[in-house]
Amino acid sequence: MKRILIVIIIINFLLFTVSCSKTHLVDKEELLYNPEYYVTELVTTEGEIVRFAGSHIAGQEYSSYSGMTRPIIEGDGALLVGNNIVGVLADGSTVSIPLEEVQMVYVTKFDLLKASFMTCGVVSSVLVGAVLIIAALKESCPFIYSFDGSSFIFEGEPYGRAICRGLQRTDWCRLDNMIPQDGVYRILLTNEVQETQYTDELVIIAVDHPDNVEIIPEANGTFHTVSDIQNIVEARSSCGGDITHWLAKDDLLFWQTHFPVDGFDIGEPLRDTIQIVLPRPEGADFAKLIVNGCNSLWASQMLRRVAELHGDNVGLWYSSFDIGLFRDQLLQWDRNEEVFLLSVHLWNGEIWVDAGTITGGGPLVSEDRIVPIDLSGVEDETVTLRIIPPIGFWKLNWFAVDYTADAEYSLTRINAIAMTESDDENELNYLTGSDGTYHSMPEVGQWAELEFPVPDTVSGTERTLFAQASGYYDMHLDPETEFRPEIIARIFSEPGFISVFAAQEYQTWLAQQHALIEPLDSKGEYHDN
Repeated sequence: MKRILIVIIIINFLLFTVSCSKTHLVDKEELLYNPEYYVTELVTTEGEIVRFAGSHIAGQEYSSYSGMTRPIIEGDGALLVGNNIVGVLADGSTVSIPLEEVQMVYVTKFDLLKASFMTCGVVSSVLVGAVLIIAALKESCPFIYSFDGSSFIFEGEPYGRAICRGLQRTDWCRLDNMIPQDGVYRILLTNEVQETQYTDELVIIAVDHPDNVEIIPEANGTFHTVSDIQNIVEARSSCGGDITHWLAKDDLLFWQTHFPVDGFDIGEPLRDTIQIVLPRPEGADFAKLIVNGCNSLWASQMLRRVAELHGDNVGLWYSSFDIGLFRDQLLQWDRNEEVFLLSVHLWNGEIWVDAGTITGGGPLVSEDRIVPIDLSGVEDETVTLRIIPPIGFWKLNWFAVDYTADAEYSLTRINAIAMTESDDENELNYLTGSDGTYHSMPEVGQWAELEFPVPDTVSGTERTLFAQASGYYDMHLDPETEFRPEIIARIFSEPGFISVFAAQEYQTWLAQQHALIEPLDSKGEYHDN
């Protein structure tokens, strides 16, 4: 029996190494945690996209800090060597790009979750809890995967920043890869970070709509149709000048203002002012602003770091948000500091006025959202908007606008009819409504697979699917952290101090990573100090 089990595990591992990888957008800082990632594409600070055809050390082997040895084969991407990303381009030339000149990276990392589900049931249920990919810097949210007929594809990370029950929120994740099989849709819900996740509701929203429109929700779940999307005319940044090419398309380019890496002076700017000009048809008095953007990986880190400042009192801090007054105060603080809620300002011809709010999310998936903009009283031939994000907390991909009236569509709410869990529990009834009964996953590696019936389609329409998820999570904090009331007081009373604190924490973390984990050397080997 042991030999059979070993053979099955070997088959599972081979499947994993050969075919179970996928490309992810990550902040470049995650390479310091995971130097074994293969960089397939990167975006420089100048907005140039560099695509790698392979590694400069193809044919050699490396040993990761986890102890796994794997040959580097032709086609594997670039690697982090010292402080440079080194790889081979399509023309065969080798390039070395300093990390400080890199804005974003797209990496291939082994998807052990997918590999586990490719093999037979008993083994996969054992392996999936042990070999899940964990986003090293990410500190929040469960992960949602949809089944595309052959494998589970990562789709979303709902209810970010809901770090306690009093801050519970609902989110909508578009299921772009979902394909029904045997009359059911399948969703995988996983815990891949150090926290206990409490999901109050997980249902599918099927939107049947005309085939000439797209469906995009607001942050509150109100759905809109768009059929005549118009790109921005111009975008300018106080930190980067003309950034039109960064924000004009839904592509690999994400505009992000990073923290300085060589020290932070109090006099340095804490925010980046971005001004966006949009086209406006004659007489249009209402616009559907389309925003694709999300919070950065470091914003996710700051949730944990601020919570840990409370030491043993963190439970009391969480409990305070059960009271509406304190919850409203936190919301107002967030509106002022704009770390997770970003205000949109409209130029009405005389002054800037508040026009809407961009709600943060991510950082691994950036969702399209609609922000309705009232243009009544604005006489300009174009629409000029302004956002002022704090540095280091946001990454922005695409802004556009649609002026068409919403087309008719129908919504169908689909409850799950079956669930399989890693711990053999069955809490399916906990997920069918937002009623205060929670499906909990307290350990990294736990998962739940849900099946949803496929409703009849509406003749002459297309269908867009969303996962509607509501809940919160409890981060597993270091119990030895010191209570720091003086820092807490400054964060919540001193305007802009959260950005100063975040920059200081980032520089400390960066120094620690360089000291603890040396990246790949020229032979492709890791050295763990």
